[in-house]
Formats: sequence, structure tokens, C-alpha cells
Amino acid sequence: MKQNHPRFPMPIADLPDLGRRIRDQRKALALTQPEAAALTGVSVALWSELEGGKRQNVSLGSVLRILHTLGLDLELVPRQRPVAPHRA
Repeated sequence: MKQNHPRFPMPIADLPDLGRRIRDQRKALALTQPEAAALTGVSVALWSELEGGKRQNVSLGSVLRILHTLGLDLELVPRQRPVAPHRA
């Protein structure tokens, strides 16, 4: 597998945005969806729906496996402008 991903923060706005980033990285690694799904242990249908922004209820475990397969890390960093605290 060819490693070719940028090493800078890329904020993700929503699940369709995450799907686009996953698709771009998969293509950069010259993997087909079936190849990537087999390496990850998720279904081709899940992979396709996630990349297409049609899958809204994917588990965090599946996302982490997909990111690991693609050589990507999930990092939690503070926003530059903090969000106001939630009050009940």
C-alpha cells in the first residue's frame, strides 16, 4: 500500500465530509472499495455508503478501523473558538 496523505489538521464538519476524506485517502492509496473493505473487515456496502455521505449511523469502532487501514489518525484538538458550555 502506498502511503500518501497530508500531515496537517483537517477539520471534519459532518459525516459526508468524513466520507469524502476517506474516499480521497483510499484513492490516494490506489485501493478499490472492495480491497479496502476486506482489509478493514467492514462490508463494501458500509464503505460505499460512508464515502457517499449516505451512512449516518456508522459506529465509532468501524470508523477507527477504516482510518487505521488508511493510515489516518483521529485527533481531538480544542477549537480555536470554544463553544459555550451546555446548560441543562
